[in-house]
Amino acid sequence: MSSSPQTVLVVGCGHMGGAMVRQWMTHSSYTLHILNPSKPKADIASKIESHSENVEGFKDIHFDIVVLAVKPQIIIDVAKTLRPVLDENTLVISIAAGVTLSSLQAALPHQQPIIRCMPNLPSSIGAGVTAFVTNEKCLSSHTQHAQDLLSVVGSVHVLDDEQDLHSVTAVSGSGPAYIFHLAECMTDAGMSLGLSHDLAAQLARETIIGSARLLETNDGTSAEEYRKSVTSKGGTTQAALEVLMHDDAMRGLFERALKQASERSQELSRS
Repeated sequence: MSSSPQTVLVVGCGHMGGAMVRQWMTHSSYTLHILNPSKPKADIASKIESHSENVEGFKDIHFDIVVLAVKPQIIIDVAKTLRPVLDENTLVISIAAGVTLSSLQAALPHQQPIIRCMPNLPSSIGAGVTAFVTNEKCLSSHTQHAQDLLSVVGSVHVLDDEQDLHSVTAVSGSGPAYIFHLAECMTDAGMSLGLSHDLAAQLARETIIGSARLLETNDGTSAEEYRKSVTSKGGTTQAALEVLMHDDAMRGLFERALKQASERSQELSRS
């Protein structure tokens, strides 16, 4: 692998790809190039090294890392076109949900080191969670380069088993949507009690943010311990939790929901 600064080609600059690029632009150890049919937005275009609509524009550049950030439906076809800019040490990182390492390996040169990862939306503000798994061609140096790159957008977890990505997808990949839906539900419930939409939404949002910051302090206090600390016997919180926790209704709902998400992830991997 080449020494720092690392030269990175990002293939696809849509919602998630663009969000991750914006974070990587702040990191001086990366020289960024973008392969995308459309010209990147002005804030990105002004800070990347180059942009091209096709791979021919990059044939004379050595890339340490290539990040595949295109839609799962086209990633295999796109991967096949990248051979001119790859050598056996170029690390390929895919963020496409449901596209297996074996599928990627079949589209790329036999010796290609490949990493498959699952980031989530808070990566756009550097507060994401990303888990990844490597293929057998990855050396420890490739794994370290991936950790360095992905840690710029949040926390990173290395998995031993690719199958675990289905569960990761269900918990953290899709997880932000669950929190956003919770904010919606709390807003609607507040409005049903007579609050204005704006006030109910602000109270819900700020409560979720503040509670998340408490969890973030990482002082050893668990979510269960925090819940118990704000639940006075016979008080208002207990009255609400008796509804939410009755017959483990909420726990069971989340177990069913995440199982559904995990199974869908497995279906996508087989399609």
